[in-house]
Amino acid sequence: MPVKLRSADLETATARLKLTPRRSPYRIRVANGVALGYRRTEGSFGTWSAIVADGSGGEQLKRFGDADDREAANGKTVLSFDQAMIQARMLARGEDEAAEQNLSLVTIESALAGYKIDLMSRAADQYNADRPLHHLGPALLRKPCALITAEELTAWRNNLLRKGDMAPSSINRLMHALRAALTFADPKRTHVWRAGLKSLPNAEKSRNKLFVLPDATICALIAKADARDAALGLLCAVLSETGMRPVQAARLKVGYLVTHPSAPRLLVSKSAKGGGRNRSEKKRETYTLPISVALAKKLKRAAAGRADDDRLLLRADGKPWYERNVHADYRQDLGEIVAALGLNAKISGYCFRHSSITRQLLRGVPTRVVASNHDTSVAVIERTYSKYIVDHSDLLTRAALLDHAPAPIAGNVVKLVG
Repeated sequence: MPVKLRSADLETATARLKLTPRRSPYRIRVANGVALGYRRTEGSFGTWSAIVADGSGGEQLKRFGDADDREAANGKTVLSFDQAMIQARMLARGEDEAAEQNLSLVTIESALAGYKIDLMSRAADQYNADRPLHHLGPALLRKPCALITAEELTAWRNNLLRKGDMAPSSINRLMHALRAALTFADPKRTHVWRAGLKSLPNAEKSRNKLFVLPDATICALIAKADARDAALGLLCAVLSETGMRPVQAARLKVGYLVTHPSAPRLLVSKSAKGGGRNRSEKKRETYTLPISVALAKKLKRAAAGRADDDRLLLRADGKPWYERNVHADYRQDLGEIVAALGLNAKISGYCFRHSSITRQLLRGVPTRVVASNHDTSVAVIERTYSKYIVDHSDLLTRAALLDHAPAPIAGNVVKLVG
């Protein structure tokens, strides 16, 4: 155990309140290059600061909490002398001493861990809490949230951009996750998180490259998939007709198939994209999508003898498609099918969704209905698909162009004399 430092002037609230208020902090050295500072001005509560030598004869002062002058210490925002001393030492020695003292000192790493538990409680994607861990260095991960400045966060963001390993849109998603975790851990410093983790401008783009394929190519993909694996072929057929996300297809249940003789349909659970506190409730909401009679017959045969609560679509081994990452289940098979057809190697299962949205728009389905059919918003449709619609509707537009060539005049033509 380290030797406990003592200070008659700072150790107790009674002693601190007897100190003359001043702007320059009272201090005690707690580690090499690190001092604990206490400042109290007229009529104010005392505050703790870490005073860190910058290596060139100067110092940097960072306030990290209030002193327990007039209220009990809570180990987070209000700190006793011992707690403040350990908090300051963490700048030089990490969290080891804090762990020995069993103090609740929130670092970025522990903030992400707490945020992950919150995501689990809301049935949200836990990877949102894990993603920043791969890009934050040890120094930032172990740093107390109370000591983080907006400038440090901005420098970290800019360094990611400078490396060039991530697209600006990916960096924005990473910052959004970190900002949410820090806000969850310390909502009083939301202004710091927002200022330091501002989104990069002009970075908005679809996460998945939009491969809009002709109907004949879609049919060829489905036929190849069906010949390779009937279960994969059925999944591709559902994705192509409905345009739903693969994860929504994986959630389909036997009872969601409505086998009307002429107008069959599927009940589809909403994706609950965008998070929110009611994510679990959103996933229980359903909407209907029409399907062809031929597809309904295939699904009915596949579901024969199974309970309504069973998954409708199964893999070849009889197990459900992996909901958390459906792509992992079919990525290799689909990749080989795409290669066999001589298509772009980057085509994924989302090509069925992108093609479905574009097909409906080009065939006159109102944008509001297309958005509803695909569990998205009109704004997303207009922002993401507009240029693709223009590209694919060129022939339709050209057919309606005004022909400026003069048409021959019908009837008798009388030749004028002279």
